[in-house]
Amino acid sequence: MKIVSWNCQGAFRKKASEIAAYKPDIAIIQECESPEKLFKELNFPRPLSIKWFGSLESKGMCIMSYTDLEFELDDSYVPAIEYCIPFRVRGSSNFNMIAVWTQNHADKSISYIGQAYRAINHYKEFIASADTILIGDFNSNQIWDKMRSIGNHSDVVNSLKEMGIVSLYHKLNNEKHGSEKQSTFYMYRKNEKPFHIDYCFAPESWVDRVEKFEIGEYSKWNHMSDHSPLIVEF
Repeated sequence: MKIVSWNCQGAFRKKASEIAAYKPDIAIIQECESPEKLFKELNFPRPLSIKWFGSLESKGMCIMSYTDLEFELDDSYVPAIEYCIPFRVRGSSNFNMIAVWTQNHADKSISYIGQAYRAINHYKEFIASADTILIGDFNSNQIWDKMRSIGNHSDVVNSLKEMGIVSLYHKLNNEKHGSEKQSTFYMYRKNEKPFHIDYCFAPESWVDRVEKFEIGEYSKWNHMSDHSPLIVEF
């Protein structure tokens, strides 16, 4: 099973072939236009299943499957938690997933990672009901913990750890949060402004099932987006 997450920085219809080449079972694409706009592109590789969430037709989060995996929005979904979308995934593999693209908010205490913290607390029963993956653009790193006293990056990491869920990148590479050697985001697409803000959290029992964990190379992706994709294969 292969899952890809990528903040494409818009115009995914012109970049979709780059992701389709990985033949993902599930692709989570942040800053993606609506399906109506995607399907106007004749060469867009059509997925078998697709869900899209957003307030602007040109900029939302799209979840797609190119294989037999199907995903159903859970009844616990709260649109106000932007965007942390709970799905039950069924097919050759059965698990829960929260697709993530955290947003800014007028109340800075719940901006970005604050939305993920709200999601973890609101979706506790959903997370506990099955093996659960949280994957996407969290817009966060431990280096910014001091910007908020409650619901910061460490609070999210520790809350998930209590549920038996860990960051695959950090577990596989034996690195600490805030000291990542690889980056997922390059501000203004500049190589000299790197940050690690995209994550795949999964049950610790799944770590041994990981066949590949890849962060796209800056040199390949920087002309398309300020983010590099995460590619996880179990």
